[in-house]
Amino acid sequence: MRIELLRHGECDDQAWLRGRVDSALGEQGWLQMHNQLKLLYVTDKSELDKPNMVKADVVISSPAKRCAEFAQKIYDQACSDNLVVAAPWQERDFGVFDGLPFDRVQQKYPQELERYLQNPYKNPIPKAESFADFKTRIQQAWSNLIHSDYQSVLLVTHSGPMRLVLQQILGFPDQQLFQLELGYGARISIDVIPTDTQPFCKLVEIVQSKTQAIG
Repeated sequence: MRIELLRHGECDDQAWLRGRVDSALGEQGWLQMHNQLKLLYVTDKSELDKPNMVKADVVISSPAKRCAEFAQKIYDQACSDNLVVAAPWQERDFGVFDGLPFDRVQQKYPQELERYLQNPYKNPIPKAESFADFKTRIQQAWSNLIHSDYQSVLLVTHSGPMRLVLQQILGFPDQQLFQLELGYGARISIDVIPTDTQPFCKLVEIVQSKTQAIG
């Protein structure tokens, strides 16, 4: 099985922690995501007769608008015959910080922000999904996916779930989760190989978007 994880592109708002806020993709964001797929799959019905173009068995998407609208578009354009919107692949709920610009978080929640920045794994954001619950959710979603019968999967999701998938494969500690750049429109390719016990997962490549915005 080959799984391509695709982060949503740049959005129109100025959110610092963009979890459950339903941000819309900007024009640049659409381009970042589409460019990642052009060499992988059919992304337009006119390409169906080209010899090297393939289709994903399934497109799985977070229900967030910034993921699901893109997934629906490429599904309509024949990237795949199957589209699944899957709630477990949502980003973490960042509680009272969710969707706010950083300066607004500083103004409204200075003490909570300071505690979170000191240790984001142990100092929870008020009303947020705990890191432990988030991690468990993604681990279960990933286990369900790699035990499925698909051969080619496009998973449109967020940087948080993608980092946790990499952690599960590579085994690095929580403290290193944010030492890896996964910009808007980044893509991760993973091969999943059946064994007699657990499927073996191998990181193939991490590809940043060629249209990554500055700032």
